[in-house]
Amino acid sequence: MNSLVETNERNSMVPTNNYLNPVKEANYLPNYEKKEPIENPNINFGKALLCSICFLGMYIALYTAQNVQDKLFDDDGYDILGNYSNSFAYIGQGTGSIFCVFITMKYGAVKSMSYFAILNIPFIIALLLPAYKNQFPDSNIFLLDDGFVYPVILITSLMNGFG
Repeated sequence: MNSLVETNERNSMVPTNNYLNPVKEANYLPNYEKKEPIENPNINFGKALLCSICFLGMYIALYTAQNVQDKLFDDDGYDILGNYSNSFAYIGQGTGSIFCVFITMKYGAVKSMSYFAILNIPFIIALLLPAYKNQFPDSNIFLLDDGFVYPVILITSLMNGFG
């Protein structure tokens, strides 16, 4: 029967205020004083270990790729652009980590990861500019000029880090 309605002696429905009666409602509340043993305290240890190992592998690959990128920028004549690019990516990661929870809560995990993956594409495309300049060193094309390549690499590194 509905908790807001009781029956009396004549079997008629009488409205009650059970939600205002803490003694009557106490039977429905969980008992927080009772200590129940945890059945398996290490139930998530294997999942956490697997996740940690996967992140370790991912960051080993990431830092190796960043070192290679820095070396390639240096070989292509862009002195310290690789270090600047990495620092801008880390600034983007720090900024993105502040907002990622709010964005994931608003759009959901799948959509937010898809949107952030799109931010990686400009950085990958921008990496072609130094490679083309290495193949065409005497070119006067504006897209291969240092004044264009530096800002494009830094802005796309920031976007890549944010994503």
